[in-house]
Amino acid sequence: MEEPKASSSYLSVLDVDGDGKIDIHDFLALFGSRGKEAKEVPALESRVAEVWRRKSGDLEKLSTSIRGKVDAGNSLAKKSSFSLADRRMNSILRRLQLEFDDDNLEKLRGEYLKCLTAIKEAEGAISDLIARSALVGESDRNKVEKKLERARALLQQLKRRRKELLVDFVQSFSVYNANISTDQAEVLLSRIDSGDVTRMTSVFAIVAQLTAQFAEAKQASGENTSTAQKYYAMYIGLLELQELVQSEYIGRMDKSYLPGISEIKRTAEQLIAETQVLMKNMPIDHLRSYEHNLQSQEFTLEVASIYEDALLEDRARAVQAREIVRNLLRLAENTLKTVKVASDLVSLMKDSQGLYDEVMQLQTPSLVPFENLELKREFQAVTEKLKSVS
Repeated sequence: MEEPKASSSYLSVLDVDGDGKIDIHDFLALFGSRGKEAKEVPALESRVAEVWRRKSGDLEKLSTSIRGKVDAGNSLAKKSSFSLADRRMNSILRRLQLEFDDDNLEKLRGEYLKCLTAIKEAEGAISDLIARSALVGESDRNKVEKKLERARALLQQLKRRRKELLVDFVQSFSVYNANISTDQAEVLLSRIDSGDVTRMTSVFAIVAQLTAQFAEAKQASGENTSTAQKYYAMYIGLLELQELVQSEYIGRMDKSYLPGISEIKRTAEQLIAETQVLMKNMPIDHLRSYEHNLQSQEFTLEVASIYEDALLEDRARAVQAREIVRNLLRLAENTLKTVKVASDLVSLMKDSQGLYDEVMQLQTPSLVPFENLELKREFQAVTEKLKSVS
C-alpha cells in the first residue's frame, strides 16, 4: 500500500508566517512563543480613520444622491433598477460594504476552516496507518510505526495551530466591541453563517463610530444647516448600508441555510425509517451494527434540529434588528425633509447610538460552548453538509 499523502490543505495551514514555505520559522512560531511578536490589531478608531480616508469621496457622493432624491420628493424606501440614481446609490453601498468588511477576520475564518479540514485529513491518515500496522509483516511494521509517529506529530502541530487561530480571531473580533471567549469563537466559526455574523459586526461597529464622528463634526461646525444636512444624509446612507447587510443575511437564511438544514433533517429521517425497517428482518448477529447505525442517525437528526432552532432564533433576532434600522431610516428621511435647525440633526444622530447597541446585541448569536467532543464534531459535520446542499 502507498503511504497516505498529506494534502496541500493540511500542510499549508502550518505556513504560519505566510511566506509560502514551511520551515524553521513556522516551527518557531508554533512552538517557541510564536517565533515573532503577535500582529498588533488596529484600534477601531484607526480602522474608521482609514475607512474615511479611502471612502470619504463615496460618502460625499452618497450624501448628494440621497439629498437629491429627498428634495425631488422620492421615497428612499422605493428603489427601482430603472433609476440611474438608485443604481448609483446601490453601487456606492456595495463599495462601502466591501470596505467596511474586515479582510483580516475573513482570512482568519478561512484559515480556521482550512485547519479543521486538515485535522480531519490527518486523523484519517493516522487511522489508515494504524490499520496498516496490523496488516503488514514484522519487517515492514517498523516503517509504518515511524510514519505513524510523524503523522501524530503533524496532527499535534495542526491542533496547536487551530488554537492559535482561535486566539487571533478573538483578538481581532474584539476590535469591534464584540468580546467572546475562544470557546465561543469555536462555536461561531463552526456555523454556516459565521461569515455573515463577522461581516455585520464589523460593518455596524464602523457605522456607529462614523455616526458619532459625523455628529461631532457637525457640532464643531456651528449652525450651518447645509453642512448639517450633508453629514445627516451620510448618516442616512450608513443606515441604508446596515439595512442592506441585514437583508442579505436574512435572504441567505431563507434561500440557503434554512432550506439546507431542512434537507439534512429529511435525509436523516428517511435513513432512520429505512434502518428501522431493516432491523425487523435482520438476523440477531447483525442487530448490534444496525443499532449503532440508528444511534448515529438519530444523533445527526438531534444536532440538525438544534442547529435549525439556532438559525431560526437568529433569523428572528435579525428581522427585529432590521426593523429598528428601518424605523430609524424612516425617521431620518422625514427629518431631513422637515428640520431646518442644525442642532436638531446632531441630536438625532447622537440619540441613535443607543439603538446601535441594541441592534448589535440582537444580531449577536447565542454562542453556547459545545458540551462535548461528539457534539462539536457532529455540529461541524452538519455545517459541511449545509455547504454542499445550500
